Amino acid sequence: MVAALVTVAFRPLAFALPFAALLSFPALSHALDQSKHRAVTRDACAEADLPWDFCERVGIEAYNVDHFEWHDMAAHAQVDVDAGQTQCDGANAAAQRVAMLGVELSGNITAFSKQQLGISSQTLATSLGRALHTIQDNCAHRGVSNPHHAWLSHDDTCLGTSSSPDARPEALTCAQTETAAVIETFVAALEAAGVQPHWLDDQGEMPREITRFPARGDVCEFLGSGGQWNGIDDHWNDAIVVPALRQSFGGGLGSMASASDVCHGDPLALAVTPDPAIDTSKGQAQCGKVSAYCFGKDDSPDDLPPWQDPAQADGDNAGSPPEQGCSVAAEPGPAPLGWLLLLPLVLRRRR
Repeated sequence: MVAALVTVAFRPLAFALPFAALLSFPALSHALDQSKHRAVTRDACAEADLPWDFCERVGIEAYNVDHFEWHDMAAHAQVDVDAGQTQCDGANAAAQRVAMLGVELSGNITAFSKQQLGISSQTLATSLGRALHTIQDNCAHRGVSNPHHAWLSHDDTCLGTSSSPDARPEALTCAQTETAAVIETFVAALEAAGVQPHWLDDQGEMPREITRFPARGDVCEFLGSGGQWNGIDDHWNDAIVVPALRQSFGGGLGSMASASDVCHGDPLALAVTPDPAIDTSKGQAQCGKVSAYCFGKDDSPDDLPPWQDPAQADGDNAGSPPEQGCSVAAEPGPAPLGWLLLLPLVLRRRR
């Protein structure tokens, strides 16, 4: 059972920082958060002259990977340190995932062209959206471990920084470029199978999918894992992995050969000059925003993650509405009584 409250070691924030500031950092708009996954996917799809309703479905499937596949590190182009993966292991797992989804999509396109029962445009959207999420995430994560990512995301949430891999502006540019290339490959596969693009418009016959936030317990477990990070940068060389993932997806669709080993036998192939190390020896600063999100909420409906800008969260299509007093306000305001009750948690050093 995931603990409802983050229980890693924390360093206290400087007392010169007013307590109200702990509660009033504005939500950050990351370059590649869930809403951007959806928008980048949908827009590239529409620019390829595919039906808008289909493009919306693909975008939602890309968005929802963070809900349905949160614990699959390959889905997010990250090294699974808990499983003992190396950089090459992690990159190969991501490549194998998108190749498998390409194979799945190829078979579904063939079945769709023959109007086989049970194969709809939604079936195609699901495979395509899941693959796109991984390819887009690689542009941001570049293989970083969960503890590394969590430390930076926690600081963004509590200190108002923009150090998360998802906050990198160049990640968005990369994601847009790679998404357009994948959509182009998908359209070519449709043409090869004799599928007309307008066939993908189901005229609203399929139930509309909803966007879903990650499970609250998963988010709190993730944020807590930042305390395990040693401060050493561990991202991989995306100059190698970006084209490898594009090639693997295309290989799955049957349009090009796919390499079975991204590193080609060289265990150091993905090594890069690391970013400067961060001193994590004193633990991580805690703040009211994270405490309020995680405190006693393990059985509550999913709510937008504390780093998410509510204005960009697709909240009108996000399933269960947030509970009163638990969502992150778009603009700072007076601290409600619930925040004041959490003051001892915020000011106390955890070990």
